[in-house]
Amino acid sequence: AWHRRTLFLDTNNIETLKGELEFVSNAIFTEPADQSCWIYHRWLISRVVSVDANPSSYTITEDRATAIREQFIMCQELLELEANSKWAMFAQLFLLQVMVRFGIQVETVIEPRTEAKNLCLKLKDVDPLHSNYYDFVNEQIAL
Repeated sequence: AWHRRTLFLDTNNIETLKGELEFVSNAIFTEPADQSCWIYHRWLISRVVSVDANPSSYTITEDRATAIREQFIMCQELLELEANSKWAMFAQLFLLQVMVRFGIQVETVIEPRTEAKNLCLKLKDVDPLHSNYYDFVNEQIAL
């Protein structure tokens, strides 16, 4: 049912997107292994950064950067409860990629590229079937 929500959202409105992120976060904390929540979460994050991102300068507005920070922290909190949650690590890796691309800083992350590299190593242990993908992401983020 998550995909049906995409049809009716005003993805140009950051407040709408923040509300949806909060809504899906509740579902994620209820069932962290449910991949449908995470897929919708990733779609929402892509809308947060794509709507007003300037492709020539890779900048986004502060309210959208704040939404990214909040989601990164949400993933950190979930990983404190569910240390081996593949989907939480995967979402955090995607958020780190966004943070590197747009220069978004989070207090708890000193160096996003190093954090992403460490996360790729953890994901390779938790999800060995996709280890080549994590190697690829690690190479891309190092550029």
